[in-house]
Amino acid sequence: MARKDLATLLELEALDRDLFRGEPDGAETGRYALYGGQVAAQSLRAAGETVPPDRVPHSLHGYFLRRGRVDRSIIFRVDRDRDGGSFSARHVSAIQDGEVIFSMLASFHAPEESGTYDAVATRGAPDPESITGRPSPVLVEVREVVPTRVADGQFSCDTGLSKTCCARPGFRSRTPPIPRTAGPESSFASATT
Repeated sequence: MARKDLATLLELEALDRDLFRGEPDGAETGRYALYGGQVAAQSLRAAGETVPPDRVPHSLHGYFLRRGRVDRSIIFRVDRDRDGGSFSARHVSAIQDGEVIFSMLASFHAPEESGTYDAVATRGAPDPESITGRPSPVLVEVREVVPTRVADGQFSCDTGLSKTCCARPGFRSRTPPIPRTAGPESSFASATT
């Protein structure tokens, strides 16, 4: 069977005011779960059908709640949260078998005039390409990372030395360092016996 083009895939059937049905694309492709991008796009399309034609999508937030099935139609219920002077807000629930599988909040905006922004004057600063880098001990500090083990407020690195976690100048630990033997498994063996 031939694959559907994008426009056909996003077609919705209007069942009632703010209620639409969409068909999944997946049974022909061998998918067992619905493709999330299709559900999100169909949800945005359903929301767009309920706003004035001059308003375009401004933002959306989607939440995938359950896995969708490719062998079931999807019902899109649109709630008209607000229609203002230049913005419209919609909440879309994509439903299969009585369960919400996807929830989306979408905002639509009517085009309007905006301010003009001028470029900021450079005031004679050099081009970024002409500036050479210089090391700065204040901005970057490089430290060696070593594997550590933490037990009872102490940590030990792979050098076999034991140090306190708060090894800042003047700090004294109230607990003595943990005695270590040669093997890494010995600390676990002595703790469990």
